[in-house]
Amino acid sequence: MERANGSVALTTREAELLGYLVARAGTPVPREELLREVWGYADGVETRTLDVTVRRLRAKVEADPAEPAHILTQHGEGYVFVGLPDPTPAEPSGEVTLVFTDIEGSTAKWERHGVEFRPALRAHDRIVREVLTTWNGYEVKTVGDAFVVAFATPDAAIAFALDAQARLAAHDWGPVGPVRVRMGAHLGRPLEARDPVTGRKDWFGPVVNRAARVAEMAHGGQVVGTDEVRRAVPAVRWTDLGEHEADGVEEPLRVWQADPPGPSVGRFPPLRSRAAVPLPLPFDSF
Repeated sequence: MERANGSVALTTREAELLGYLVARAGTPVPREELLREVWGYADGVETRTLDVTVRRLRAKVEADPAEPAHILTQHGEGYVFVGLPDPTPAEPSGEVTLVFTDIEGSTAKWERHGVEFRPALRAHDRIVREVLTTWNGYEVKTVGDAFVVAFATPDAAIAFALDAQARLAAHDWGPVGPVRVRMGAHLGRPLEARDPVTGRKDWFGPVVNRAARVAEMAHGGQVVGTDEVRRAVPAVRWTDLGEHEADGVEEPLRVWQADPPGPSVGRFPPLRSRAAVPLPLPFDSF
């Protein structure tokens, strides 16, 4: 089997197990089926053979066996293979929607937990990238634990943000406690450039500045967007958070909160800004 950093040797049983899962990619395969079809065991046999083989297989094919991205455990169901994402997603051009994300309080978590926070950061990065692939987003760059991503349509951008928040909220973060991420979006026609080192497309100018500033106003777990994004995505429930001054932006930005599907509305403290016309919400985050 070939990996990006070279080839790895699989045992016959490992290759058969991987092939069986790949042939059913995206569909959870029950333990009993795997033991029957790959090992020839009768139903009802209690054995750890499957778990040991999966652990060895992950050590060979996963970039981080502790946080597998492709051979996933489906508790109560079995195992599922998730295929590799397209390494070269289409680059948006013209009018794009930019989303900035950032882990709230990450510096404090590093100080408090040290190296124990590293697995949580890897899990955060994996979840964001998996959801980004689902919604055909383009990873512009990362800076520390912050992502800058771009979408061809505002609908996909907000769907990504809400989906990512749901996935992050559902993850078990272990001893470091919940990892809460703030997200902000703005759309327009930013200036385009090509990074001379990575070769990836990047954007700059007022559109990018507004996306960054609105994200800075948000709280962990919150998705906010400018008035331009709100008008472009009418199918989402929005909560008006008022007009807010942003550093380096001449006129106040009208900011809206994108609420997840369902009857509840996410409630957070007032935005982190100098509000020109504040519309505070009581604190009760979802």
